[in-house]
This record gives sequence, C-alpha cells and structure tokens, in this order.
Amino acid sequence: MTGRIRPQTGMLRGGTGPLRPQTGQLGDRSRPQTGTLGRPDEVELPVIVLTTAFQVRGRMWIRGVMQTYLSSDQKHTLSIYNADVLGMEASNPAARMSQPEVVVAKHSASIILVEIRPPDWALMTMPRMESLVAYTESFALMGMYHMPPDVRIQDFAAVSASEFIVATDIKVFPLFQARAGIVQTAPVALIHRNAINLFHAI
Repeated sequence: MTGRIRPQTGMLRGGTGPLRPQTGQLGDRSRPQTGTLGRPDEVELPVIVLTTAFQVRGRMWIRGVMQTYLSSDQKHTLSIYNADVLGMEASNPAARMSQPEVVVAKHSASIILVEIRPPDWALMTMPRMESLVAYTESFALMGMYHMPPDVRIQDFAAVSASEFIVATDIKVFPLFQARAGIVQTAPVALIHRNAINLFHAI
C-alpha cells in the first residue's frame, strides 16, 4: 500500500470518544494542543506507536493522566490522527501509507513514544529513575526508567500499577532488519509492562 490518502478536513470519530477535530498537520509537533474541546485536562500530543509490525506516527488525544487513561479497562483501542504508517521490516509489503485516522488495538501497542514532553499534569513520573535497557520482541529501549523508591529493580515492571511504564530520554534500537524511517529517540516513552521480555542496568 503505497498510495497517499488525503486527510479529511472535517471531523473524525475516535474509537470510543466524541468527535475529534483535525487540529494540526502531522509535521506540527512543536507543542501540544490543550483544552481544544473545552476540557482543561485534555491534550493532543504527537506520538509514535510501535507494534510488532508497524510504526504509526500521528497525533493522539489524552484525557487526564496518560497512564490512567491508557490503562483503563474501558479503553481497547487507540485512535491516531493524521497518521503515517510504516511497515517496519524491510520485507513487509505494506511499506507506507497515510490515513486521516488509524485505530490501533491497545494490546498491540507495545511502545508509545511521545515526541514532546507532555504537560506536567498529563504524565505521572516517579522520583526514582534507573538507567536500563529493556528488550521487547522487536526493540531494545535504552533510557531512564521511572519506578517507586521502595521497589526492587528486578520487580519494577511486574509490580507496576499501570499497564504502561514511563521512561525518559529513550533511544530505540530495532532487533530486526529495519526499513529506513524507524524512530531513533524520544523524550518520553510509555512501554507496556507485558511487552518487556528482559532488561538490565547500564
């Protein structure tokens, strides 16, 4: 799929939420769009979602604290707007496509990279950070991993109250023959705790 579909200029429906306006072009990643829908606790952020096969880059609406919002049992999908989709492996025939909205199954979103620092109220961080490399099925992720002060490093992922673990200053290393265009760094990452196969200190 190599054709480009022109993003619609009207309003698109999110997976479970209200109608979402198209507020910015994909290249506009300089700052979050906050309170656009009249809610001071709602923010639109530029994100990159990594599954085992695809990189989905676009904008996503977050309501409240990101970890709480993403971990909700009522949330089964993630809607990414103005999305550029890349088939990450060089052998993937679904090389590239653009869509006004792409819906990603939450259980497939192993890594959510945020391209700018979210507002303080939108991201819950811990006072303790450890320099680690965590390995998923497809990536090695090197950065500073946030965890409670009293937890053992060996247990930090297993005992996390949130489905998604926060890491900052992330470097991304594919563990496969990757197509050009894979993200390499991000200031913030939310990594699904069940996607982490092993990790070690650096």
